[in-house]
Amino acid sequence: MTTTLAVERRERLIWLDVLKTNLNARRFYAKQGFQERGEIPFQTDKVAIGMVVMVCQLPMA
Repeated sequence: MTTTLAVERRERLIWLDVLKTNLNARRFYAKQGFQERGEIPFQTDKVAIGMVVMVCQLPMA
């Protein structure tokens, strides 16, 4: 998994963003240890949706 590589590289955290309306993805990532950290704007030519930034703290190797 990606977290293994990040730990080997001694990264402190990994982050991702997910569509605010994608509740299934947000729940999935939360179960993987990610926490919601904030929001960033996102819009298409038709709608403004927003993105949720999620962060996972990694153990020190």
